[in-house]
Amino acid sequence: MLKKTGEEVAVKIQFPTLKLQTYYDMKVASFWVKVVDRVAMFLDFKGVNLKKLYSEFEESRMIELDFDLELENGMRTKDNFKDDDRIYIPEFYKEFSGPRMVTMEYIGNSLRIDNIDEIIAKYGNTNADNYVCKALIDIFAKQIFLYGLVHSDGHPGNILVREHPNHSERPQIVLLDHGHYCDVNEEFRMKF
Repeated sequence: MLKKTGEEVAVKIQFPTLKLQTYYDMKVASFWVKVVDRVAMFLDFKGVNLKKLYSEFEESRMIELDFDLELENGMRTKDNFKDDDRIYIPEFYKEFSGPRMVTMEYIGNSLRIDNIDEIIAKYGNTNADNYVCKALIDIFAKQIFLYGLVHSDGHPGNILVREHPNHSERPQIVLLDHGHYCDVNEEFRMKF
Protein backbone atom coordinates (compact mmCIF):
# COMPACT_ATOMS: atom_id res chain seq x y z
CA MET A 1 0.00 0.00 0.00
CA LEU A 2 1.33 3.44 -0.90
CA LYS A 3 1.75 5.42 2.29
CA LYS A 4 0.92 8.83 0.83
CA THR A 5 -2.27 7.78 -1.01
CA GLY A 6 -3.34 4.49 0.57
CA GLU A 7 -3.50 2.94 -2.90
CA GLU A 8 -2.95 -0.81 -3.10
CA VAL A 9 0.08 -1.71 -5.23
CA ALA A 10 1.97 -4.75 -6.44
CA VAL A 11 5.72 -4.76 -5.85
CA LYS A 12 8.10 -7.04 -7.70
CA ILE A 13 11.48 -7.28 -5.99
CA GLN A 14 14.46 -9.14 -7.39
CA PHE A 15 16.25 -11.52 -5.05
CA PRO A 16 19.66 -9.92 -4.22
CA THR A 17 21.84 -12.62 -5.80
CA LEU A 18 19.56 -13.51 -8.72
CA LYS A 19 21.64 -11.77 -11.38
CA LEU A 20 24.83 -13.53 -10.26
CA GLN A 21 23.06 -16.89 -9.91
CA THR A 22 21.53 -16.51 -13.39
CA TYR A 23 24.96 -15.70 -14.84
CA TYR A 24 26.44 -18.93 -13.42
CA ASP A 25 23.35 -20.96 -14.41
CA MET A 26 23.81 -19.72 -17.97
CA LYS A 27 27.47 -20.75 -17.95
CA VAL A 28 26.56 -24.29 -16.84
CA ALA A 29 23.79 -24.48 -19.43
CA SER A 30 26.18 -23.18 -22.08
CA PHE A 31 28.58 -26.03 -21.33
CA TRP A 32 25.80 -28.60 -21.80
CA VAL A 33 24.60 -26.99 -25.01
CA LYS A 34 28.14 -27.34 -26.37
CA VAL A 35 28.23 -31.01 -25.34
CA VAL A 36 24.86 -31.75 -26.98
CA ASP A 37 25.93 -29.79 -30.07
CA ARG A 38 29.08 -31.94 -30.37
CA VAL A 39 27.07 -35.12 -30.02
CA ALA A 40 24.66 -33.86 -32.69
CA MET A 41 27.61 -33.11 -35.01
CA PHE A 42 29.05 -36.58 -34.33
CA LEU A 43 25.69 -38.11 -35.27
CA ASP A 44 25.65 -35.92 -38.38
CA PHE A 45 22.52 -34.04 -37.25
CA LYS A 46 22.47 -30.56 -38.74
CA GLY A 47 18.78 -29.74 -38.20
CA VAL A 48 19.13 -27.24 -35.34
CA ASN A 49 21.79 -24.70 -34.47
CA LEU A 50 21.75 -25.14 -30.69
CA LYS A 51 24.53 -22.61 -30.04
CA LYS A 52 22.62 -19.85 -31.83
CA LEU A 53 19.34 -20.70 -30.09
CA TYR A 54 21.06 -20.82 -26.73
CA SER A 55 22.87 -17.54 -27.35
CA GLU A 56 19.55 -15.78 -27.96
CA PHE A 57 18.01 -17.47 -24.90
CA GLU A 58 20.92 -16.44 -22.68
CA GLU A 59 20.77 -12.83 -23.86
CA SER A 60 17.02 -12.61 -23.22
CA ARG A 61 17.38 -14.11 -19.71
CA MET A 62 19.95 -11.50 -18.69
CA ILE A 63 17.94 -8.63 -20.19
CA GLU A 64 14.82 -9.75 -18.32
CA LEU A 65 16.63 -9.15 -15.03
CA ASP A 66 16.72 -5.39 -15.69
CA PHE A 67 13.49 -4.08 -14.15
CA ASP A 68 14.10 -0.61 -15.63
CA LEU A 69 13.64 -2.26 -19.01
CA GLU A 70 10.46 -3.97 -17.80
CA LEU A 71 9.11 -0.59 -16.77
CA GLU A 72 10.02 0.89 -20.16
CA ASN A 73 8.41 -2.01 -22.09
CA GLY A 74 5.24 -1.75 -20.01
CA MET A 75 4.97 1.98 -20.54
CA ARG A 76 5.59 1.66 -24.30
CA THR A 77 2.92 -1.04 -24.53
CA LYS A 78 0.53 1.06 -22.46
CA ASP A 79 1.09 3.94 -24.88
CA ASN A 80 0.67 1.70 -27.94
CA PHE A 81 -2.74 0.51 -26.70
CA LYS A 82 -3.94 3.74 -25.09
CA ASP A 83 -6.96 3.87 -27.44
CA ASP A 84 -7.86 0.18 -27.16
CA ASP A 85 -10.00 -0.47 -24.10
CA ARG A 86 -9.99 -4.27 -24.62
CA ILE A 87 -6.55 -4.34 -22.95
CA TYR A 88 -5.28 -2.78 -19.76
CA ILE A 89 -1.69 -2.32 -18.65
CA PRO A 90 -1.41 -1.48 -14.94
CA GLU A 91 -0.04 1.92 -13.97
CA PHE A 92 3.64 1.98 -13.02
CA TYR A 93 5.14 4.07 -10.22
CA LYS A 94 8.53 5.18 -11.51
CA GLU A 95 9.43 6.90 -8.25
CA PHE A 96 9.16 3.56 -6.44
CA SER A 97 10.85 1.46 -9.12
CA GLY A 98 14.42 0.77 -10.21
CA PRO A 99 16.73 -1.85 -11.75
CA ARG A 100 15.72 -4.46 -9.14
CA MET A 101 12.21 -3.36 -8.15
CA VAL A 102 9.01 -2.52 -10.00
CA THR A 103 5.99 -0.97 -8.30
CA MET A 104 2.71 -1.01 -10.18
CA GLU A 105 -1.00 -0.80 -9.70
CA TYR A 106 -2.49 -3.88 -8.05
CA ILE A 107 -5.14 -5.60 -10.17
CA GLY A 108 -7.64 -7.45 -8.02
CA ASN A 109 -10.82 -9.32 -8.91
CA SER A 110 -9.34 -10.86 -12.03
CA LEU A 111 -9.02 -14.36 -13.45
CA ARG A 112 -6.13 -16.03 -15.21
CA ILE A 113 -6.91 -16.35 -18.90
CA ASP A 114 -6.80 -20.15 -18.66
CA ASN A 115 -9.57 -20.15 -16.07
CA ILE A 116 -12.10 -20.71 -18.86
CA ASP A 117 -14.98 -22.13 -16.81
CA GLU A 118 -15.06 -19.13 -14.47
CA ILE A 119 -14.71 -16.66 -17.35
CA ILE A 120 -17.65 -18.31 -19.15
CA ALA A 121 -19.67 -18.35 -15.91
CA LYS A 122 -19.06 -14.63 -15.40
CA TYR A 123 -19.43 -13.29 -18.95
CA GLY A 124 -21.36 -15.98 -20.79
CA ASN A 125 -20.22 -18.27 -23.56
CA THR A 126 -20.38 -15.69 -26.37
CA ASN A 127 -18.27 -13.08 -24.60
CA ALA A 128 -15.75 -15.57 -23.28
CA ASP A 129 -15.30 -17.52 -26.50
CA ASN A 130 -15.54 -14.71 -28.99
CA TYR A 131 -14.63 -11.45 -27.31
CA VAL A 132 -11.69 -12.56 -25.16
CA CYS A 133 -10.14 -14.85 -27.78
CA LYS A 134 -10.52 -12.40 -30.65
CA ALA A 135 -9.26 -9.52 -28.52
CA LEU A 136 -6.18 -11.48 -27.41
CA ILE A 137 -5.34 -12.53 -30.98
CA ASP A 138 -5.81 -8.97 -32.21
CA ILE A 139 -3.67 -7.52 -29.41
CA PHE A 140 -0.74 -9.84 -30.13
CA ALA A 141 -1.16 -9.36 -33.90
CA LYS A 142 -0.93 -5.59 -33.39
CA GLN A 143 2.20 -6.06 -31.30
CA ILE A 144 3.81 -8.10 -34.10
CA PHE A 145 2.57 -6.37 -37.23
CA LEU A 146 1.87 -2.79 -36.18
CA TYR A 147 4.08 -1.84 -33.23
CA GLY A 148 6.99 -4.27 -33.55
CA LEU A 149 7.16 -4.62 -29.77
CA VAL A 150 6.00 -8.08 -28.69
CA HIS A 151 5.34 -9.36 -25.17
CA SER A 152 7.22 -12.66 -25.19
CA ASP A 153 6.16 -14.15 -21.88
CA GLY A 154 2.45 -14.66 -22.53
CA HIS A 155 1.72 -17.53 -20.17
CA PRO A 156 -1.60 -17.57 -18.26
CA GLY A 157 -0.08 -16.04 -15.12
CA ASN A 158 0.75 -12.90 -17.11
CA ILE A 159 -2.59 -12.55 -18.90
CA LEU A 160 -5.61 -11.84 -16.74
CA VAL A 161 -9.27 -11.20 -17.51
CA ARG A 162 -11.19 -8.74 -15.39
CA GLU A 163 -14.53 -6.96 -15.55
CA HIS A 164 -14.23 -3.91 -17.78
CA PRO A 165 -14.38 -0.87 -15.48
CA ASN A 166 -16.77 1.01 -17.82
CA HIS A 167 -18.80 -1.94 -19.20
CA SER A 168 -19.61 -4.51 -16.51
CA GLU A 169 -21.00 -6.98 -19.04
CA ARG A 170 -17.71 -7.05 -20.93
CA PRO A 171 -14.35 -8.57 -19.98
CA GLN A 172 -11.03 -6.74 -20.29
CA ILE A 173 -7.61 -8.31 -20.77
CA VAL A 174 -4.86 -7.27 -18.34
CA LEU A 175 -1.28 -7.82 -19.49
CA LEU A 176 1.36 -8.20 -16.76
CA ASP A 177 5.13 -8.79 -16.57
CA HIS A 178 6.77 -6.74 -19.29
CA GLY A 179 10.32 -7.98 -18.73
CA HIS A 180 10.68 -10.21 -21.77
CA TYR A 181 9.87 -8.45 -25.03
CA CYS A 182 11.01 -8.88 -28.59
CA ASP A 183 11.63 -5.94 -30.89
CA VAL A 184 10.52 -6.92 -34.39
CA ASN A 185 12.32 -4.96 -37.08
CA GLU A 186 10.50 -3.33 -39.98
CA GLU A 187 11.84 -5.72 -42.63
CA PHE A 188 10.70 -8.80 -40.71
CA ARG A 189 7.27 -7.28 -39.98
CA MET A 190 6.69 -6.47 -43.65
CA LYS A 191 7.77 -9.91 -44.84
CA PHE A 192 5.90 -11.72 -42.09
